[in-house]
Amino acid sequence: MKLVASVIIPTYKDWDDLECCLQALSKQDYPRELFEIIVVNNDIGVSVPKKFDTYKFVKFVSESKPGSYAARNRGISVSSGRVLAFTDSDCVPDKYWLRNGINSLAVEESKYSRIGGNVKLVFSGEITVSDDYERLFSFRQKEFCEYHGYSVTANMICNKSCFDEVGPFSDALMSGGDTEWGKRANSLDERIKYDPSVVVYHPSRSSIRDLCKKMKRVSGGIYVRNSHSIIEKIALIVKSTFPPVGSIKIILKDVETGPWRKLSLIILSFYLKIYRSIIFLCLFSGISKPSRR
Repeated sequence: MKLVASVIIPTYKDWDDLECCLQALSKQDYPRELFEIIVVNNDIGVSVPKKFDTYKFVKFVSESKPGSYAARNRGISVSSGRVLAFTDSDCVPDKYWLRNGINSLAVEESKYSRIGGNVKLVFSGEITVSDDYERLFSFRQKEFCEYHGYSVTANMICNKSCFDEVGPFSDALMSGGDTEWGKRANSLDERIKYDPSVVVYHPSRSSIRDLCKKMKRVSGGIYVRNSHSIIEKIALIVKSTFPPVGSIKIILKDVETGPWRKLSLIILSFYLKIYRSIIFLCLFSGISKPSRR
C-alpha cells in the first residue's frame, strides 16, 4: 500500500528528547502502514545511539551540512509519502496529530496545501517570568498562518507537491528557514490554514538563559535573511535599539498576569531587545556567526 505521509524530524545532540518524540509517534491513532518516520542526524561524526536499534519503524539518515533546514531537505529527498509532516525532536506529537493533520489537509485540499498546527507549551514546576514570556511570544501559530502565511516547522503538514513548486528550504539559514520558505510558498499561492486540533507539545524555556540562547539563534536567522547590503545591516541594527513597544502592548493587554509580573515582563523585553542589538553588532563586526542552537 502506498504511503500517505512521511514524518520528518531533524535532530542535533538531542537523543533523549528524540526518544520521547518517537515514543509518541509510535502511539499515533493512524494506521501504522500508512506513514513512515524519517530522522535526520545532523551531528556528523556521532552515530545514532544503540538504544534506537529497537525502533525498526524509523528510517535514520544523516546530513553533513550543518543546520536543521539542510537536514529537513535531506529528509524530504528520501521521503515516499505524498504528505510531509514536520516536527522537531524536542516536540511530543499528540496521539491524534497525524490523523487530524492529514484529514484537515484532505478536506481543505481545494483551498489549502499546507496546515499549521498548534504548538502547546509544557511547563515544569512553578511558572517563571520566562515561562510567561514564552506563553506570550512563542509559537503564535494562528497569527503566523492567518496573517503572515507561514508555519513553524515544529508543526507543519503539507502536500509534498508544495516543495516541487516552491523548492527546498534555504540551507544557508540556521534559523528562520520556515519563515523564509513559508513566505515563498505564500507568494506562489500555496495557501496555509491554521488548525488548532493538530497538536504537538513543546517544553517551555523556563530560564532567561534559555531565552537568550533562543534569541541568539533566531537573531542570527533574521540577520542573514534581512541584511543583504551594508545599509540594510545598519538599518537592522538601528531598528533593534528601538524600545519594544509592540511587546509592551501585548504584555499590558494580557489578562493572565498581575501588575508586578507585567513589570517583570516589560523589563525582560527590554533586556532581550538590548541583547539582540549586541548580537547584531557582533554579527556585523564578524566577532560571531549565526548560531544553530
